[in-house]
Amino acid sequence: MNDNFGHAIGCGVILLVARLLKNNYRLVDCVFRCGGEGVALLFHTNTETEARVALNRLRLNTAEYFFPQIVQLTISCGFLGLASIDTVSSIVNQADLALYHFKNNGRNRVMPYNELGVNGQQQVDNSIELF
Repeated sequence: MNDNFGHAIGCGVILLVARLLKNNYRLVDCVFRCGGEGVALLFHTNTETEARVALNRLRLNTAEYFFPQIVQLTISCGFLGLASIDTVSSIVNQADLALYHFKNNGRNRVMPYNELGVNGQQQVDNSIELF
């Protein structure tokens, strides 16, 4: 988006997306900005179906929202369950692979990471911890 509309408009859109996130998730859920246009959500669900429903609701609400600067925005959501043995670098790597998968294979969708077909495309050095 920044490449097409500039950073000022891109940052304004990110703020509006943050408002949508605030209105669609609980106070105990965590939202993080990752890179320029990326957002990571950390929220608890009991099943993969519940996660898919929550993310689809966000995807649809975003697509229906009028963004004054760009009119409409669509998002794609990849998700995965976290295990206590996951490292930050491993999780960031999986999110990055999912992002490029959506950019190259169709947007405006919700899919679990294990269905993206990106496992093993890039090795990650799990010995490095970020922050």
